[in-house]
Amino acid sequence: MTNKQHDGGFGTVGILLTIIVLLLVGAGGWYVFHKNKKSDTNGTNTANSQQNKTGNNSNPQTAYLTVKELGIRLTLTDPIKDAYYKVKDSSKNGKPIIALYLHSWDTYANCTPEKDRDGLGAVTTFTPGESDPVNGDLATSYPDAPLIDGLHYYIAQAQSDCSAGAATNRQAVRDAFTAAYKTIVKE
Repeated sequence: MTNKQHDGGFGTVGILLTIIVLLLVGAGGWYVFHKNKKSDTNGTNTANSQQNKTGNNSNPQTAYLTVKELGIRLTLTDPIKDAYYKVKDSSKNGKPIIALYLHSWDTYANCTPEKDRDGLGAVTTFTPGESDPVNGDLATSYPDAPLIDGLHYYIAQAQSDCSAGAATNRQAVRDAFTAAYKTIVKE
């Protein structure tokens, strides 16, 4: 008589357990990857950190422009809902000056960052008591400029209209940027 050894199916069970473990590890990795990918896109909607369209939205009806280089965000209203920015240069206090643009105005040849270095306005800062030759005391010119970590933040309007007057909503845009600096908060 021959004695046959019986595995009892333990080889098959081991293979099945290995496959299940690998599937669970793969599913966990996929979940973590997609969760991290989704949270990365909440901060910026564009690949370039110097060109944000909107930032973190705590309220889906409210859009924000997050300026990572300054650690701030400001509320975007309808006329400036498609605002983005480029870092321009540094102010006297070492903080960068942020030139503001609108995607909807990119159709005007002179309103792109490549053609208009100053943008439609600029987010900049000043220290309490600081003045300049044109505006005098900046706190008087920008009375509601938020004070964050010892600096006031405001939006200075551009000196010229890059659209050469062709934009029909240019006053609404100017007014919206003027109002937006009052909404600046620390990010």
